[in-house]
Formats: sequence, structure tokens, C-alpha cells
Amino acid sequence: MGRRGLALPFFRARAPRCPGGRFEKLISMRYDCEVSVDRVVARFMIGALWLLLTPACSLDQSAILPASSDSGSTPDSAVSTDSGVPPDAIPSTDSAVPRDTAVPADTSPAVDTAPPDTGPTCVATAELCDGVDNDCDGVIDNDAACPCPRRAWGGHSYLFCSPEVTWAQARDLCADPTRGYGLVTIDDEAENRWLDTEAEMIGGRYWWFGATDNDPRTTAGDFIWIASGAHLASGYENWGRGQPDDWEGLGTYCGAFDIYQEGETGIPSPWHDAPCRGSFPFVCEAGP
Repeated sequence: MGRRGLALPFFRARAPRCPGGRFEKLISMRYDCEVSVDRVVARFMIGALWLLLTPACSLDQSAILPASSDSGSTPDSAVSTDSGVPPDAIPSTDSAVPRDTAVPADTSPAVDTAPPDTGPTCVATAELCDGVDNDCDGVIDNDAACPCPRRAWGGHSYLFCSPEVTWAQARDLCADPTRGYGLVTIDDEAENRWLDTEAEMIGGRYWWFGATDNDPRTTAGDFIWIASGAHLASGYENWGRGQPDDWEGLGTYCGAFDIYQEGETGIPSPWHDAPCRGSFPFVCEAGP
């Protein structure tokens, strides 16, 4: 805007001519021709000085004119806000932008609320001499009609069979599918002592038990338990003095305990390596 368009509240470009021939300033909507020339000149100089001190191009139109409400005006978004940062780098604060409100997946481990599995339910039947607790009373073959005297110890069932047979025959009689037993495995000293006591009550001297080195799973002199294949040397042993001694030079033997002697450590019924063709009574064992 130039200076020509500016209006001064105390100056007019054209003053009325008074009858006396003097120019006077309009004051309060009337002409006063009696005002002195000096007063008119003073006011004129003030107005001229104001124009000189106010640059024409420094006037900001937005500071003088009120903001336009015209719907056709430039929207606020068109005003440059360039700060040297790419627009894509400025995070949006527009509330209209949809936000991800999805609930994060539950990664906590699932809790098993099912009752514990207690195994198959026992259905009670008549007790048989088959190495199974048929009547569901927690005891194997109790009150069953077994072919040999039956004893129980440590939750296991034992048959002390007095007929004298070879070791192989004893193995097969115990493992008969209708019987469900096997030649006894002696796990510790307590079981060894208990077997000695029970065998003495029946009689005899040597009793077959489930140890041999006459098996494809081992070699001569290295005895294993026939039921598991585990080597006797890896667990409990109760060999008699000088045993095993390869008696008769046969190379392979089977285990028998002697109820008339004590072992090297003073434990009764020490073990011997006896020829497998010998005939002795035997002990069968069944466990849960």
C-alpha cells in the first residue's frame, strides 16, 4: 500500500479556503478560519514528519486488516512451514488417522486344567498266578494258585520252586507267558539276605538265579542279568571266595547261590559260577 491511500486523523490533503485567503485545518467537523497560520503550519509539519518516518512497504496488511472469513481464502495447510525437514519425517498428529488398537497375542503358556492322568483304571478280577495284580489290591498274585511256594518282599512276588532243573529250564519255566515271571535279579544285600532266609526254609543247597555269561550279549567270564542285560560288575555283587572260577573249564556258566556258605564279605548265600547243565531248584521274580 502506498502513502497516497493513507488517511491521517488530523490532516486533510485539501483544506477549505477561508474568506481571509488563509488555509486552515479541519477540526471537529467545522472550519475555523480564525486559527492562526502558525498553528496550521505546525500541524502540517507534524503530518509530513509522520509520513517520512513510516516506510510505505513496511506496513503489514495483516496487521491493519482483520482476518478474512471468506471460504475461498487460502487454507491454513497452504501456509509454508518449511523448516528444512522433509514432510514425511514429521510425525502426524491428526486424530483422524486410525490407530492400531488390536490386542497383542497372548504368549503365556497354556495352563492344563485337566485332571492328572492316573493311568488305566484297574478292573478287579480273580487273582491268577501270572505276575499281575488282578484283584487290584496292590499285591501281585496274593491268594493265587501258584505251582511253587510264593513269597512277597519289597512289592515283588517270588516263587521258590524246588524241582531241580537245568538253568535253561528254570529260565523258561519262570518266563512262561501264562506265568509272567523271570529268574530272580538280586539288586542289593537286603534282598540277598532275604532270599537266603526263605530258601533255607525250603531246603536244598544251590539255587539258580538270573545271572549267566552264556548269552549272545556278553562274553565268557563277563556275567550279565538275563532280565535286563546289565553287567553284574556295574552293580551289586556277592561272589563267593575265588568266584567265578571257571569250574570244569567249560568257559561259560550260570549263577547259583549257596545257602550253606558266606561270601567274601560275610554275607550269606554267596554266588558261584556253576555249569549251566547242572540241576538245582530256582527262584522266579515278578515286579510291578
